[in-house]
Amino acid sequence: MAESTPLIIGAGVAGLAMALGWRQSHGVTPLVCERFPVAASQGFGFLLLPRGLQALRALGVDVASELSPHPIDHVRLITPAGETLAEHGLAKGTMALDRMRLLQALGSRLDPSQLRYGYQVETLNRVESRVTTVRFRGQPDLCVDLVFGADGAVSRTRRALLERPGEPWMPGVAARVQEVVAMVDRPSLAARLGSGLLKIVVPGGGVAVGLLPLGGGNLVWFVQFDTQRHGRPSAEGALPFLERLLPAFPGWVREVIATTAPELPHHWRPLDLDPPMRLVGANIALLGDAAHPLLPFTSQGVNLALEDACLLRDLLHDTRGDAEVEAALRAYERQRLPLLRHYVAAGRLMAAHFVAPGQAEAALPVAL
Repeated sequence: MAESTPLIIGAGVAGLAMALGWRQSHGVTPLVCERFPVAASQGFGFLLLPRGLQALRALGVDVASELSPHPIDHVRLITPAGETLAEHGLAKGTMALDRMRLLQALGSRLDPSQLRYGYQVETLNRVESRVTTVRFRGQPDLCVDLVFGADGAVSRTRRALLERPGEPWMPGVAARVQEVVAMVDRPSLAARLGSGLLKIVVPGGGVAVGLLPLGGGNLVWFVQFDTQRHGRPSAEGALPFLERLLPAFPGWVREVIATTAPELPHHWRPLDLDPPMRLVGANIALLGDAAHPLLPFTSQGVNLALEDACLLRDLLHDTRGDAEVEAALRAYERQRLPLLRHYVAAGRLMAAHFVAPGQAEAALPVAL
């Protein structure tokens, strides 16, 4: 089955932003294939830094009217007893956003007939150095001229780009620091938090609870924990695990978590990956978490994904022929790889401080 190209694999923030950027520069919505059967619902909120906001506005999204952002100007770190450990100012213009609102804003600008759910990639087939067809489970092969891999941290597109015959493939190991996250409606607590993210940390204990107001009375809570010391949620669910993990935390914090609907908390298991050696091939490029899955301390994931999409849009505008497209992709790789290496190193350093016994964690907040 032949289809118009390019093909975007993944309908999260990176994939939808790439589709919107392509529509801006080429006038048509590219085909977007997502492995989940419906639009993604995981993820609750995150910090959008000024660079990410600039990229989002460049994609034509009216941030103020469409996303109802909540300004966040500082992060305060305290002990469970209320003692202040540190306070960080954030870059002017930093906002907290609801992830589903962002996905809806991006998706509403695209041709819905080009968004296909329940398409799980099995293989990307090549002729010499070029991807020619993509095979989906239970679907006909799709002929392609250009592929954008935006299929998350465990990316089949990244595997197809980097794997070599006879060489072992290691998609990454589970990060030592994991988290449980959920969103709740708590207007009075959100109002008390104001424009600050509060993080309650056990110094040297490898456990912390964060509270991020999103506006409209909603807030995101997240619990970070060192799995080597504290284990991880089992089949019984996240809330019983957190009840055992957090006895030293204030009662009001434990009450917020305990009264969350049991099906809502998401156990996030980030991967600890070395930076890939490549982000592109002759007619394939990685963006978003497929290109740079980061540890949960840098608050950069969504911001980098939006920037990836805008940069690819600009570099590929007015390209003609295979050689120009490949040159544009190589330029993208040259610009993004150094930044990726920097954030991988920064995330690992922050994680090391978090798990080090006897040290107060003073890193910037987790990306939610």
